[in-house]
Amino acid sequence: MRYNKRPGVGKPELFTVHGSGSYMNQRKQNYTGRQTKKEGDQRVHAGRTGKSDTEASFADKAEIFLAGHLDRIFWLSFALTAIFSILLFDIRFSLSGDDSSYVVRAFNFIHHFTFPGFQGPLYPLILSPVIAVFGISAVPLKALSLLFILGFLYFFYQSFKNRIPAFLLSSLLLLTSINSFILYYGSQTYSEAFFMLVQSFTLGIFFTYFIDPEAPAGSLRIRIQRHMILGLCFLILGLTRSIGFSAAIAASVYFLLEKQWKNLLIFTVSFLLILLACQALKFIVLGPSAIQFYNDIQSLASKDYYTPSLGNETMAGFLKRLVFNTNFYLSKSVPAILGFREADNNLDLYPVVAILFSLLLISACVIAFRKNDYLFFTGLYTVITLFIIFFISHTIWRQSRFIIPYFPLALLSILAFVYFLLSGRKWLKFRFIMPLIIVILIFSNLRATFAGIKEVRKIDSKFYGLTPDWDNYCRLSEWVSRNLPDDALVASRKSSISFIFSHGRTFFGITRLPFTSIDSLLNDRGKKDIHYYLIPVNSLKNKHVSEHLYHEFKRGISGFGLNLNNNYYNVRFELMNFPDSTREETLKELGDLGVKVTDRPDSLRSWLNEPYEGLSMIYPDSLLKTLFKAGVTHIMTDNIRYIPEQKNSRFITLTEKYMNFIEAKYPGIRTKIMQIGTDDNEPASLYRINYTQAGLPEPR
Repeated sequence: MRYNKRPGVGKPELFTVHGSGSYMNQRKQNYTGRQTKKEGDQRVHAGRTGKSDTEASFADKAEIFLAGHLDRIFWLSFALTAIFSILLFDIRFSLSGDDSSYVVRAFNFIHHFTFPGFQGPLYPLILSPVIAVFGISAVPLKALSLLFILGFLYFFYQSFKNRIPAFLLSSLLLLTSINSFILYYGSQTYSEAFFMLVQSFTLGIFFTYFIDPEAPAGSLRIRIQRHMILGLCFLILGLTRSIGFSAAIAASVYFLLEKQWKNLLIFTVSFLLILLACQALKFIVLGPSAIQFYNDIQSLASKDYYTPSLGNETMAGFLKRLVFNTNFYLSKSVPAILGFREADNNLDLYPVVAILFSLLLISACVIAFRKNDYLFFTGLYTVITLFIIFFISHTIWRQSRFIIPYFPLALLSILAFVYFLLSGRKWLKFRFIMPLIIVILIFSNLRATFAGIKEVRKIDSKFYGLTPDWDNYCRLSEWVSRNLPDDALVASRKSSISFIFSHGRTFFGITRLPFTSIDSLLNDRGKKDIHYYLIPVNSLKNKHVSEHLYHEFKRGISGFGLNLNNNYYNVRFELMNFPDSTREETLKELGDLGVKVTDRPDSLRSWLNEPYEGLSMIYPDSLLKTLFKAGVTHIMTDNIRYIPEQKNSRFITLTEKYMNFIEAKYPGIRTKIMQIGTDDNEPASLYRINYTQAGLPEPR
């Protein structure tokens, strides 16, 4: 960073501070941290005592001291970040699946030139050279994240140096350098570390071009150039994580509130042109499949991310998401990041804490609006982004990493609010509270960080710390890579994790059951020449049938109607389509057994819509054809715990349910060939799919 003695001279340069003393604009004072007090200057304010003057003088001297030693404080923080990141370095891939997915997409790009099209396509491109050199190796990939964390700290310092009080910047640097939650992403393959680096760099761009005193000057060409550079930074943020596009909203709101109409107009046009150019390039190079805005929006708009057939969310539903997510992240995640709560799956939430943090963030924006433009934009960007995250995120996700990139900015805003509040005349005698808060935060962070270091030192293998459900799953994935032929394709629920533990073998992912809405059934009945019969499951209970009827019944199954508001196994009815040659005989036998069968359109519609809510359809033939078309030869089932810390009867057995629906129509469709783990210890099993049982050839 360069420091010019003469203010307002020369063309603004990136991360260049111009001027000495404090920055002044027409309405607010932007603190630089280089204010000095003239010798003999007496500041007398009404209602202040000598003690308050002494305290104020001490605070001013402390501020001047910190401002003069900012570089040393930064390098100390940089060293602490490097040391603690290494001590917290985890050689294992996490089991969330998202970080492994980035590795899979990077591998596919470098080896098959498959462009990443989900969860931020840019980050896998960044990882791909490392995979090209080192293969699927955790340490080199995670070392890259460590460099990103260090880069984030550097650009964060350069962006805020001489633009905010030195006390605030020094505190943030120290707190960040010892925070285990932030440093955790220095040894992961998540995109958070890279995103934080780009984010801090982008803040520096915005500060330099649009807030520094010299920024408004310049010709139209220079203005457009600055906006294009800013727009490219926002594009990189959005391509790293989709929520990164919220920075463009924050910039627009900032220009609007500051009444910078020309900047607002030029930025809007420039950013839209950049977006259109990016999409056009992707369309030309990669084709229509690369344009996935609709799919991404649709998944967020669904009531249930894993069951789109339940329809789209209502405004009331989004407001419920906002309330729950705000409560969860601000009363659970934020205190945990600060070291005041355990980072577990306990859902004990405290709305009062969430409300307090919300009010602090909003108040921080209000006071920064009057005090400091840099902090105002920082707070505005943070509040807008968190609001969007809380409003659109499905409540089942609940991952603290969603807010990690914005945590340093949120903490800076809150500390700035307290700092400016205690700088008022009435509160000067309470200024000791500010360093006290920092000391408390430092100790709480260190306590959590040392606990994390102690745990990391126990790691002796990639399987360390896995509960039996995940241990069995990962070991079976590894077994597949060593024992199945290369042309075998295995379906699994967490295909990215299977990919990692099988050393780069491709798996077919089953992430959800493809339910369809009841409306589609009713519409298909009118469009297609198919005679459907609906049989309530409860009318089939305790019925003894002949072997002939059993086979005809199995052959006639078209689908199952389930109440998804309850559970996947709560089948309400079976949808039948009997062959013409045996229909009459089959219906007669069912009638003789007292089985209720209906095929009347009005009765069918009434039965479907009235008694049950949340009904959806699933079709076993569609499930089987999906596997067949993909060339799947085997399938892995698992017993992953619903609550990770508890071993009970609740499991996320998605692939098992998937096969159960197929097996209900085609008994004997699968054969077990391997099991890892005993039956009573959450085993993972591997099955071969026997397509001949369904009249299909074996996939090539």
